[in-house]
Amino acid sequence: MDIYEMPYNPTVPVVCMDEKPYQLFGEAREPLPMRPGDTKKVVSEYVRNGTCSIFVFVEPLGGVRHVSVRAHRTAIDWAEEIRYLVDVSYPDRNKIILVMDNLNTHALSSLYKAFPTPEARRIEDMDLLCQELAAWERDRNEHTACIQWQFTTDNARTKLVSLYPKFSPIEEN
Repeated sequence: MDIYEMPYNPTVPVVCMDEKPYQLFGEAREPLPMRPGDTKKVVSEYVRNGTCSIFVFVEPLGGVRHVSVRAHRTAIDWAEEIRYLVDVSYPDRNKIILVMDNLNTHALSSLYKAFPTPEARRIEDMDLLCQELAAWERDRNEHTACIQWQFTTDNARTKLVSLYPKFSPIEEN
């Protein structure tokens, strides 16, 4: 089942996240005052006041939204937003399904850049790793999570042509 087709489960929220760069523009001149029956007159000239980033988190089926503005869109900014999501927005949830694009800052390594190792959720020994993997395996199997292969045999033969043996045609006498 696709994430978007999952029924609403308040204990495991599905949260969609995106960022949007935003330009800040100010007025170069004061707008003309409105007159009865007329609209406000604004000149097309503006003052550029820099840029910022808008971070948006939406739980579509739960009807929850969180929006924040940051001066930048760095790995640290993303990691701090994720910490807010986990620690403030959903502090009592053991699992959050996060849907996001593959921007280079959206990575586990960003959490390590921003926070001390324990907070970035490093797995320190094989016992804990086995527990985490068992939980993942159980969840994937309970939901019958299938893999839809995109790479066909024909694609492989084309892309990996150098790895396939070359046969010469059999000559008949």
